[in-house]
Amino acid sequence: MASGSEDERRQAIFATVMAIPPGRVCSYGEVARLSQQPGLARFVGRILGEVDGLPWHRVVRTGGQVAFAQETKKYHEQVRRLVEEGVEIKNGRVQDWKQRFWRGY
Repeated sequence: MASGSEDERRQAIFATVMAIPPGRVCSYGEVARLSQQPGLARFVGRILGEVDGLPWHRVVRTGGQVAFAQETKKYHEQVRRLVEEGVEIKNGRVQDWKQRFWRGY
């Protein structure tokens, strides 16, 4: 169950996303869990869409799937940014998912 005010939840998610190192990715659900907000994966997505300056491209769907539909500008932007950080993307998925997945350490 999520805890704290909405502002506290936002700050926790913000801090977690900022901590994801370049070249690594994390799922929406894992960001929520690491932020002490289990079950709020959709809230994480909302925060990423609202707050400028977050490395939103490092947050992907469970299993490494890029978060946006292929025909969108956001998809291409996410792929471009991840590739620039050395993350290989094939068919809309992060390759080496298990090695690239960040668990907070």
